[in-house]
Amino acid sequence: MGAYVAPRRGPSSRLQGQKEDYVLRRVLVALHRENRLNHPLTIWAQDQCAPDFVIHDSRGKWGLEVTEAGSEAIQKRRTRVARSDGPANEGHLLPLGRRREAVTEALKNKTRKLNEDYVNRPGFPTRCDLVVYDNCNAYSDIGDDLGDLREIRDDASMAPGDSPTRGGFREVFLLREDGRTVYFDLFGSRQQVEIGTDYNIDFAEWIAEQVALLRAGRWAKLNIEELTEELGALAKRDKRALLSHLRVLMHHLLKWQAQPDNRSSSWEGSIRNARDEIQGILEDSPSLWGDLGAGVHDVYQKARLYAAKDTGLAIDTFPEECPFVPDGADERMMRNGTLEFLNPEWLPE
Repeated sequence: MGAYVAPRRGPSSRLQGQKEDYVLRRVLVALHRENRLNHPLTIWAQDQCAPDFVIHDSRGKWGLEVTEAGSEAIQKRRTRVARSDGPANEGHLLPLGRRREAVTEALKNKTRKLNEDYVNRPGFPTRCDLVVYDNCNAYSDIGDDLGDLREIRDDASMAPGDSPTRGGFREVFLLREDGRTVYFDLFGSRQQVEIGTDYNIDFAEWIAEQVALLRAGRWAKLNIEELTEELGALAKRDKRALLSHLRVLMHHLLKWQAQPDNRSSSWEGSIRNARDEIQGILEDSPSLWGDLGAGVHDVYQKARLYAAKDTGLAIDTFPEECPFVPDGADERMMRNGTLEFLNPEWLPE
């Protein structure tokens, strides 16, 4: 959930449905940051009728409708441009002076649609929120160019209320074009929530923020739960990478041994690169020598299958047991270089 939605300029990769997931993810992150989500929760995506999503948590069910700023015609043009996978035409975007009108149009359309869709639909949540994805203008400082928000609400005939059948959404959110800022309660307190450095939104920036907090000794601001998960996952990633390079090494050693007439500098380069990667990982994490020894058998069986497929030879051509690591080989033998398959100068005959 939350696939990337391309910006308004440049080649676009947006597909139908991605916009809603992209917006939903960011609103949920913002709500979580403000302790407004009660876990566990369940989310259903609606297909034909409002709202786009139904969210069920310990407080009950509530709906979340998603829209882009602008009229329905403008939104459809944007979708067509996105599907064409070509550069977005500036003519399909609204000039700065019309941004207020774009938000108003979106609110009008969704308020009307909500009231129509909720008629005679028992069982739907009685509370519904709206998110406006403000992707119609790069200039996205809401305080400077939307004007009097009360006028927008009045123009859209949005009467506040807890039930859509009484004429309005419970709360209106606005997501800025860059996807890094969510505004809560657009027509009330208008709270600004920054999510650009959140773990679930921009991992690289989140890492940079955590490093800065560590260096500054601001321990209370650290995200301990996610940091713990990432540190645990880091060791697993190194182990997976080590065994992956081991498989590549054995794969090419088997091919080198089985097809002497086809030996090439490319094969030799693959063997050398795999050894270099293994050596680099083990230099950084010597404790993984034990995982290297323990994983030899399973890795070899995969390498054997790949070698048979690549060469077109019968699988029986290749030994059932790894010929490069003798029975009884232990971690000590691997560390001190007794086993030739890790020797950068050795190739099988």
